[in-house]
Amino acid sequence: MSIKQRGSSFEASLIHSGKRYRRSFRDQAEAIRWEAEARLAILENRQPDMGSLARVAEGQPRTLGELRDYVERRHWAGTRSERTTMINADNVVEILGADLDIRKIDETHVDCLVFELERKGNANATVNRKLAVMSKMMRIAAERGWVNRKPRIERKRESEHRIICLTRDEEEQVIRFTRHVGKAAHADLWEVLVDTGMRCGEALKLRWSDIDWDARTITTQSKNGDVRSIPMTDRALDTLTRRRTMGGSGPWVHLTQSSVNHVWNLVRSHMNRHNDEQFVPHALRHTFASRLARSGVPIATIKALCGHKTISITMRYAHLAPHNLTDAIQVLNSGGPRLRIA
Repeated sequence: MSIKQRGSSFEASLIHSGKRYRRSFRDQAEAIRWEAEARLAILENRQPDMGSLARVAEGQPRTLGELRDYVERRHWAGTRSERTTMINADNVVEILGADLDIRKIDETHVDCLVFELERKGNANATVNRKLAVMSKMMRIAAERGWVNRKPRIERKRESEHRIICLTRDEEEQVIRFTRHVGKAAHADLWEVLVDTGMRCGEALKLRWSDIDWDARTITTQSKNGDVRSIPMTDRALDTLTRRRTMGGSGPWVHLTQSSVNHVWNLVRSHMNRHNDEQFVPHALRHTFASRLARSGVPIATIKALCGHKTISITMRYAHLAPHNLTDAIQVLNSGGPRLRIA
């Protein structure tokens, strides 16, 4: 249970058996009182008084807080990005106010949201993620006739992310330091990530049943929902074989994304990269794809191995193999047929 101030209102929330109960109040005392009553209701197997949120169940939200709850239940609940999306949605509601009448939301409110996010130091990409959830909420409200129009929401310009590819020496430093601080499981994870190109979230969900030891392949599901098979390098096979002897349902059942981030932050400090926002565990996936590109592996093959949804994502690595362009031009010097222009 928690009570947080959201602008001029106070929001009380309670999670029980995986279900969230949440209400907004103008007075903190009312929020505290509802908290106690909600706890008692749940203990007695009764539904807590949801007050105006009954309109959400009926599909008639009127405030921004109610709209958020509706979209959460209808569209975000159970999705892979539910937690991140809800954090962004909560930020939007906190800044603009849970009691804001959605019929009054216009471009001025959008500007206020952007200005406040920028004041708090959010990068353009982060601002855009929060604008995306607001756009989703207001689009649904407009489609259902709860508002007359969806305000125009202009995204901030994002600079292209720098692709970080670790050198062999840097990779060795990362792994050696991680083992030195007693985080052998994390060091094993780094090895597998850089040799398979899996996303960290995919790897943490890996179970032994996902590995075909005879075929030396890992079957995983990407965030797009697509299933792909990844061949294992000798090192990845050895690492996973060793971890298999430790028991458990998978190689990293005791690791969490939080612990991964914590250990990686130690690595960042050790490597003097603590101010480099792009030096994150995902850099190991970039390293995997970059090394393939530099070795002349076709872009289409890299796309399949990484599980990219579109080829445009994979094309970020194409420039790393400039020799391919030179090889292509050499075809014209090989004495092959030439086009004659009359």
